[in-house]
Amino acid sequence: MEKIFIRSDKSLEETAYDLRKEHSARINWFIGLGVVLVVVGLLWNIKLPLTKHYESKQYRFSLDYPADWAVFENIIKQSAVAFIPPKEKGDKKDALIDAVSFVFLDMSRQPMTLDQFVKVGIENFRISSGGSFTILESKPIPIGGLPGHVFSFIPKSGQMAGMRFVVYSAIRGTKAITITYLGQKESFGRNSRKVKKMVESLKFF
Repeated sequence: MEKIFIRSDKSLEETAYDLRKEHSARINWFIGLGVVLVVVGLLWNIKLPLTKHYESKQYRFSLDYPADWAVFENIIKQSAVAFIPPKEKGDKKDALIDAVSFVFLDMSRQPMTLDQFVKVGIENFRISSGGSFTILESKPIPIGGLPGHVFSFIPKSGQMAGMRFVVYSAIRGTKAITITYLGQKESFGRNSRKVKKMVESLKFF
């Protein structure tokens, strides 16, 4: 076998030093890469909280809501709290803001059953939407351990035409509870599922 020699102006000691230096640099590179991979692995396994917990002592209920949603209390009379999701890519800039509102109505002067309250609510929505809307869903469901009802629809006319509404209703003592989600067409699918989970996490105390 033919031997190949590389001519160098450096001494054997200098050449050996350079080889050790190069070897050390490679080892440091592999160590650095290992550290990076470990850090990435740790960050990958760290799960940031996806939800936050909200509790109202005044209205005696609690629930979990998406961590990146804003919370506004007592915006209007009888409104306990409202949750507003952030806008995302694809949402219309000039569209109405999506929102979920929790309202507690005092029914002590005019008591109603849940069925009566739901019928009155549907009729009010029919009038406010110009008498024309498309019903997406209407059925009884449990809400916070209470008998409840969910009603969703799309107004065909008026200022809210094309928007999506989901209204959850329940009766607790002398108070009627309505949870209303108003959403854009573009964000309805994304946010309505989150609202459903919020309602499922609802607890009264």
